[in-house]
Amino acid sequence: MEKAQENLTPEEVYRIRSENRNPDVAIGVNTHYGDLKKKNYKEAVEYFNKRIRDRYFDIGGQLSKRKKHKSGDIFVVMLLNCIIIDMLSQYRYGLEGSKQEKFKEFIIEYLSQHNHKLGRIIKSCSYKNSKWYSIQIKDMAGAIYHGFRCGLIHSGMLAEYARINETYKNDVIRIDPWKSDITKNDIIINPPLLMKKLKKAFKKYIQQLRHGKKLEQKHNFKRRFEFEFGFKLNE
Repeated sequence: MEKAQENLTPEEVYRIRSENRNPDVAIGVNTHYGDLKKKNYKEAVEYFNKRIRDRYFDIGGQLSKRKKHKSGDIFVVMLLNCIIIDMLSQYRYGLEGSKQEKFKEFIIEYLSQHNHKLGRIIKSCSYKNSKWYSIQIKDMAGAIYHGFRCGLIHSGMLAEYARINETYKNDVIRIDPWKSDITKNDIIINPPLLMKKLKKAFKKYIQQLRHGKKLEQKHNFKRRFEFEFGFKLNE
């Protein structure tokens, strides 16, 4: 394998992603990469809106509404929730890749009513750069990132304190003390309900992009889009 080149410039990233992407590859319903390169900013926002709704919210909604849930349905819905938050945080803040603090910031900005502080800190551990580290979970944003997002994406399961179910119909996320030891807590998320809240947050974000009143968000969307697809958007 050829040695990886470090410290690529944004322009080099654009070139690699543009030159090595087949223009005839479908990247959406009736949309090929070659078609996408012809779109301006407003058209790109609408493409993005449809792409996320079709590939994530519609699928998650179908799984959530099935009369006879299979055991893995809400597990998959939770996985979709984590992917959506991670992806939207990259567009919202103009990132070149996923970042823990921005994942949490997106929750704080768009789901603030559900970002409760934990009465008792949850102690856990995290594996990074071939080492284990002790960590402290202090709020729901941290719990969603570590216990759900990282657990599902990296290990295919939830962290030791993370749980999902639909028992509490009106609670998106809640702290649940142990029966055997009330000094310890689990974090329970209702995945279908969280997806409904995320769908509203996404709608708000798209409206902000459409109206373009918040220039920071427009700039950040364009920056992430350009890194993703390898070309600059025209107005």
